[in-house]
Parts: sequence; C-alpha cells; structure tokens
Amino acid sequence: MMVLLNLSSIQLFSSRLKHPFNVNVTQQTKLSSNNNNTRPKAKPLRAENNRNVDFLNAKLKSLEKGGAYYLNIIEKYLKPYNKTMKPFIGSVKPIAKQAKYFMSKSQIKLKQLQKDKLIPSAQVFFKVGSMQELVEALPRHWQPYARLSRLGSPTGTYLILAPAICGVAMATPAGYLPSLWILSKVCIGAVVMRGAGCTINDWWDIDIDRKVTRSANRPLASGELDRQQALYYFAAQLTVAGALLLTFNWTTFVVALPCVALVTLYPAMKRYTYWPQAFLGVTINWGALMAWPMVTGSFQLASIPLFLSFMCWTLYYDTIYAHQDIHDDLRVGVKSTAILFGDDTKLWLSRFASGMVGLLYVSGIAAHQGILYHLGITYIAYRLYQEIQLLDIHSPPNCWSKFVDNSRLGLLLFVIIVGANLFRFRKDTIDTDNVS
Repeated sequence: MMVLLNLSSIQLFSSRLKHPFNVNVTQQTKLSSNNNNTRPKAKPLRAENNRNVDFLNAKLKSLEKGGAYYLNIIEKYLKPYNKTMKPFIGSVKPIAKQAKYFMSKSQIKLKQLQKDKLIPSAQVFFKVGSMQELVEALPRHWQPYARLSRLGSPTGTYLILAPAICGVAMATPAGYLPSLWILSKVCIGAVVMRGAGCTINDWWDIDIDRKVTRSANRPLASGELDRQQALYYFAAQLTVAGALLLTFNWTTFVVALPCVALVTLYPAMKRYTYWPQAFLGVTINWGALMAWPMVTGSFQLASIPLFLSFMCWTLYYDTIYAHQDIHDDLRVGVKSTAILFGDDTKLWLSRFASGMVGLLYVSGIAAHQGILYHLGITYIAYRLYQEIQLLDIHSPPNCWSKFVDNSRLGLLLFVIIVGANLFRFRKDTIDTDNVS
C-alpha cells in the first residue's frame, strides 16, 4: 500500500512539472495540436513497458482479491461476537472499500506512470515479494554471492537470530522493551554471520555437494564461483561482522571472539563425528552468551542455561533437517545424528525437546521471570510435542516443513519473553513500595 502511495506521489509530482497550471492533459494536447500541426507525434510505447503494466495490473488485482479474502475471514470468525465486535467490523468495511477504490484508481494511474517512464522503478518494488525474488532482482554478477550466502532462504537466519534476540529480551530490565538499536545490530549480524557460515561450509563441502542432488546447483559446486572467490567473500563477511562488533562494548567483543573459529571449523565436523549437530549448536547459539554483555556490559551466569536450551533445540531441528539427505549422506560417507539415531530419532527428539523446555524454565527462574513466561514455555512444550507426533522422518518434504516451523517457534519464543518481561514487576518499584 505504501509503495502505491509513493508511486502516486511521484506521478503527481512529475505531472505537475509537465503541466504546472493543472490543465487536463487531453485538453492541452488537443489545443496544442490545433495550434501547431507540425509537432511530431508521440513515439509508440515499448513492448517491455506494456508487459510491465500487465504485470503491475496482475499484482494489483491479486492484492484486491487478497483484501476481500481476509475481510471474509474476519467476518466469519467474528460473527459469534457480532454484538461486542460490531464497532470493529464496522470500521473494517470502510477501510476495505477504500482499499478497493484505491486499487481501481491505481490501475488508471499506471498508464500515466508508463508514459512518464517510471514503470521500471515501480516494478522493482512490486516484484520483490520474497527473499528469493530479491536475489533474482539483483545484478547478475551479484546473484551467485547472494545464493552462496543463502540470502533467498532466510530460515537459517531466523534460527541464528532467535537465541541472540531472546537473550537480549531476557537481559532487558523488567517492564521495558528491548533496545531497538541493539536488536537492529543483532539482526544485521545474524544475516552476515549466517552468510559467512554458508560460504565456508560450501568451501569445505564443494566435492560433497556435487554428489548430493539438493546441493549440486550451489554456486561453488556448479562452478559459478571458485574457491578463491569464496575465500575473499568469506573474509569480507568477517570484516563486516567485526566492524559491527566494534560498535558494542569490550566485554561483548571478547565473548564473541571464539565464534569465528567455531564458524570456520564446523563444516569439517561431519567428516569425523556423528554429532556435528552438537558442534553446530555451540556455533550458532553463541549469541545467547553475548546477549547479557550487549545489554548490561557484563557476562551473567543466567545466560548459560539459555545457551544450553538453544543447544538442545539445535540438536532437535537439525536432526530433522538431516533426515532429508540421509540417503545421500550414507552414499558419500558424511556423518550426522540422523544416521546415528535411525528409527529411534523420535525418541531422541523427545529428549532434546525435554532438555530445551527444562532449561528454558531454569533460565526463566535465573532471570526472575514471572508466571506469564512459564505459561508461554508450557505452550512451547506443547508445540514441540505436537510436531514430533506429526513428523515423518522418511518424508523429506515433511522434514523440511517441520524444520521451517522451528524458525517461527524461535520468533514466538522471543515474543513470549518480551511480553512476559513487560508485565514483570521492576525491582526498583518493589523496593520503593517497601520503603514507603
């Protein structure tokens, strides 16, 4: 919606420049043609712009249909509460009508955008509907590096982000929201370090990836990039991460240093042990240990149970992930917990889930969390139990869907901690009440 508003304002501004006295365009064209018949005619529109207009029209129609669909859902589920929620429903309908009216007007505006040659810039905003489309919209020589960083698949970034932002939320004083400045830097760091981890992982596994169907098209395995280019890119990623780390305090910098060695060495673990997922758990959850220094400036013991709980979580979801490639891993000689556990995987997943939930309870007690936090963790336990029941370790699509669900689970845990922290009593308020 905001994109369309911006485009409408651009079109209005450009039309004002061309017609400063606000004269109707068609009338002005007729007058000028009558007064000056020698003026050359406008050139025919390019076929590319016509295709762009069709593309934008299709996007607008899909948005209009989506708005009507969600309005019907709202009315359906709020119907039993019609009396109490009538004001809310009454306020939604005018908004939907205005949105529909705006969509129809926007389709008319597209023709003028086409004439003003603003269609290419408009298409960029409309085309990027997902991270994969963002990668495809990048310049061609950037795309292999973006795919090497898995920029088009943000699930792994969410899994790396979860322990850090949950730790930041847990370390935040009671009654306050976590710092947006810290969270923004953590998000950037998660994207950069996840990309660095994928780069060095593909550098180690270039020969293995060529033998595995799912990874054969990766930039290094397919030959789009060579090993030297990947190493230069990896060094650049670590440089950016290091520069970002310097914006924090010295304690955070010292705690973060081992993470570089862990990221570099993790890909080699699958060659020597059936527990590479345990090493991965140490690597990608290091942000939980860094959270307290980021917020308070000092390391706190309360971060240790949180770190261990996320380690159990990584063992849980990455074992599910490894079941997608279990046959290829057996063929090429790669080790994993999926191969080690075999048909007993669900039993081990139950153990990892229990360890995660138990340690989250301990972490909450250590951080003086209240009843809302513990109720939220109980719901997390139910979600994990339900996921194990529905898991089919012999179906790669099912394993992938459960793996993706865990990225949402991490963000849900963050929301639970933030919400519980807001309703937790501040220690200074309690002390003041006791004194008075």
